[in-house]
Amino acid sequence: MVSGTVSSAATCASAGALSPFRPTAGSGPFHGRQSGRPPDIDADTFVRDIAPAILPASARVTLYASSNDKALAFSKTVHGYPRAGESGDGLVLINGIDTIDVSAVDTNFVGHFYYGDNRSVLSDLFNLIQGQEAGKRFGLRPRTKNERPYFVFQP
Repeated sequence: MVSGTVSSAATCASAGALSPFRPTAGSGPFHGRQSGRPPDIDADTFVRDIAPAILPASARVTLYASSNDKALAFSKTVHGYPRAGESGDGLVLINGIDTIDVSAVDTNFVGHFYYGDNRSVLSDLFNLIQGQEAGKRFGLRPRTKNERPYFVFQP
């Protein structure tokens, strides 16, 4: 399952609602993998409510984050809370979720459309869908923050 920024709340809610009906991780409609552009969801809500709901629904969950996404920065200003798709100090790191900082990806002026416009990111999504774990995908460099692992995308 892949979601965009605006659809991320509905996607996360749907995945969480379906997870009790999934007999095993990696089966069913999500084929074991979920991913999306930096989600425009309150970071605390994502950590507290959404991540625990979507993790059982998938064998692998990937969260892309960016510090150059002006749409997310605007949303943070409007809502008053950090967004789950922000990188930098607010980077969301959760056990069971591969967080990837894509701030280094060349983007348009808004910094929001790297997802479908960048061949390197599309290649990463392809490898994710094929089941390749983040640590083995091309262009991802391992990092740690507060002793928690994440990856930095280097196109």
